[in-house]
Amino acid sequence: MAWTTPRTYTAGETITSTILNTHVRDNLNGIVSPPYAYVRATTSTTLVSSGWTEISFNTEVVDTDTMYTSGSPTRLTAKTAGLYVISGGFAIGTLAANANVQMRFAINGADIPHAGTSVAAGSASYNAMLSTSCMYQFAVNDYLELRGLPSTASVGTAVASGNRAYLQMRWVGP
Repeated sequence: MAWTTPRTYTAGETITSTILNTHVRDNLNGIVSPPYAYVRATTSTTLVSSGWTEISFNTEVVDTDTMYTSGSPTRLTAKTAGLYVISGGFAIGTLAANANVQMRFAINGADIPHAGTSVAAGSASYNAMLSTSCMYQFAVNDYLELRGLPSTASVGTAVASGNRAYLQMRWVGP
């Protein structure tokens, strides 16, 4: 569904079904059922301290605009331009004492530093869940990824067990 800027009608103009369908019906359908994708990971992604690691997703829960493809399992790609609410998160299976894990979004391979979160361990290992969300303006074919970075190599995996990582994007307007 592509949003069409509603037209300005003129007096005496003949209104056709094509005009109404494009400028009224299709836009109303887009508002009622916006482009939305939600994916999860049921397998682990190992985070390495040498650089940001993209989380890989293998389960498409819902996708109303073909934003997810298994050939690019780390991405959701906008097929409709506009403002999106994006959110994502993952669980850390074992977090070493005094370790720190950061998480952030990347758009088209570039990090969005202000859209992230981190967690620091205390004096013992434990499981932790990180999540973040924000709004972002996407162009057609811009892609979203979720990345993780531990402070030490001893962090282990991003996904503790099944369905512990997710990524979603929902269109909210042009």
